[in-house]
Amino acid sequence: MTSRVPPVSVATTGTPLAYFQGQPATPIDPGVAVSDNENDTLTGASVQISVNYVNGQDILAFANQTPITGSFNAATGTLTLSGNASVTAYQAALRSVTYQNTSTNPSQLTRTVMFTVKD
Repeated sequence: MTSRVPPVSVATTGTPLAYFQGQPATPIDPGVAVSDNENDTLTGASVQISVNYVNGQDILAFANQTPITGSFNAATGTLTLSGNASVTAYQAALRSVTYQNTSTNPSQLTRTVMFTVKD
């Protein structure tokens, strides 16, 4: 029996982000690694606060990097990145994703963030 490696994968460092009230936007995981053993380019990615997201407090952002652009959906807590670009470019874009909480009385619950890429 052999196991098949998924064609596209994202590996996080697993290091939790210690974010404190009033901090500026802080990179979530500057060591995230992206690989694709079938293609040299990716078409998109998403980063979502999947557990304990608070609309109006939690914000995900990144600096657009040609040809990758992004938009944050505050209703779902999802940052969507799009554009045909190399695996390396998407890895750099995902490494630049930041978290910020803008509340003066933020929820103290731990957030869980999920990274996804597509080819």
